[in-house]
Amino acid sequence: MYDAGTAHYYVNELARLKNGDFVVPVRWLMYRGNAHADVFIVSFNKTGHATIDDSKTIIITAADLSENYLDLQDKKLIPQWSAETKKSSYIARMPNPKREIAGGDPLYVTLVDFFGDDVSGNRSKSWNKHLNTYMTNQTLPRKLLQQEFHVHFVSTSPHALMAEQFQEFKTAVEDTHSNPVCIQDENGKTTRFCIYCNCTPSDNPMQSEICGHIGGKGNKFCRKCHVGGMQLEKTTSKGYHALFEPGELRMKEHTLAELKKHVELACGGVSKHVQELQTQTGIKDVYTQYWIEQILARAAEMRQQEPDVSEATIKSELIQWPRDNEEKLYSPFLTLKGFDPAADTPVELLHTILLGAVKYVWHISHTPWSAEKKKTYSIRLQATNTEGLSIHAIHANYIMQYAGSLIGRQFKTIIQTAVFDLHDLVTEDQFTAWKAVGELSALLWVPEIRDLTQYRNALKIAVANVLDAVAQIDPSKIMTKIKYHLLMHINFDTIQLRPLIAMATEILKSYKYFTYSFFSSIGNQIFDMAKCLSSF
Repeated sequence: MYDAGTAHYYVNELARLKNGDFVVPVRWLMYRGNAHADVFIVSFNKTGHATIDDSKTIIITAADLSENYLDLQDKKLIPQWSAETKKSSYIARMPNPKREIAGGDPLYVTLVDFFGDDVSGNRSKSWNKHLNTYMTNQTLPRKLLQQEFHVHFVSTSPHALMAEQFQEFKTAVEDTHSNPVCIQDENGKTTRFCIYCNCTPSDNPMQSEICGHIGGKGNKFCRKCHVGGMQLEKTTSKGYHALFEPGELRMKEHTLAELKKHVELACGGVSKHVQELQTQTGIKDVYTQYWIEQILARAAEMRQQEPDVSEATIKSELIQWPRDNEEKLYSPFLTLKGFDPAADTPVELLHTILLGAVKYVWHISHTPWSAEKKKTYSIRLQATNTEGLSIHAIHANYIMQYAGSLIGRQFKTIIQTAVFDLHDLVTEDQFTAWKAVGELSALLWVPEIRDLTQYRNALKIAVANVLDAVAQIDPSKIMTKIKYHLLMHINFDTIQLRPLIAMATEILKSYKYFTYSFFSSIGNQIFDMAKCLSSF
């Protein structure tokens, strides 16, 4: 919706420009600080009938709009539509149904990111896993998203899965679609907004869980596409080459359909059939798996009670319950409107780039070094002029001493200085890999894309260079390390969402839950964590 002050313009509604032309806005966008609209042009034939030309869009300045759909209705200026347009769905969507729930107020959409991560609830070094979830408002300016103040606690539990915690979040989000949140500004003007889930940035295992995916160790090891297969298949020329390209993208509709097959097979009481299908498709949802195991357990009980009972008989008795309780069996991530887990779990910079590509190249570079080479590298690194680099103070001796257990911020230091410090300490192939990873990192840590076409081309080349360089050093890594293949999806994620730095998880991981988790009382950590965090 575009608020012109005295009129509200919605997408999929007829509107008129100041020059008298009719258009149908399909999306709103900001360009050079001003509101614009992507619109379909409405043309008239010789008989005066109007046709919506949806073959292409043009961009107009929103300030050029003069009358919205309601104005045109009042003035009886709605044209007679051509037979072609009547057959389409455009007319049925006018006026926009959102007008009714807006109640005359401006109505906007707020996009939020939902993030989950496991932390310890103990003061000691013992690991006492708690899964915390948070959200951030992605409609805020990016500089504000780097402030902990704008990270909001949602829930925590030592037992509930991320999908189980997301269920209540989903309920609240869906409620705003029919009952928008109403707020009032300092002048008493009311505005309403609906909430939609933008994406779920997390580490790769958690994102696989969100997608209902078997994980990076499976044969079909990519959560975003169907690439992969048996090891023998991946070692063929065709199979290996496929790892260097995005495969057929996974869709939540397909994932849901496969999960329903898993449940149906489980009703037969043979777990092997379910496992074979999970291995074949790469789909294994931890949320649905609980119910599959319950169904298999019930089938085993029936066999114990009646040893001669057939698989068909067991299936006929068990199949009805899943059909009657579908809303309980499947992950809320797969049923939330406007959210597709495979597309909306972006490649995450910390775990896929810094703790993925950079870490792997660092490992193969430093492990064969002699003590003399380690000393040389430390001296060079410590002497680096950090002016203009977005890094913490350099502690070269620490980095070299704990080279095998570094964290993200140390890899940020390494990748920004590697080509200057490592040129004669590594092999030619390794140095090629460092240059490729360095170029890719420089492209990814950008807050704004000025020329999308140029950026996408540069990104495509940079990703290909990294994969080629790694394959030259150790071809097997492409087959065993899912983080390399995930690089192929960076281009899509950038178009789908925005520059990946906007979904960086460092601010979420450094959120104050660490403090409240660490100093929580021994007797009731989970209560203390929830109470403290909910106050933010």
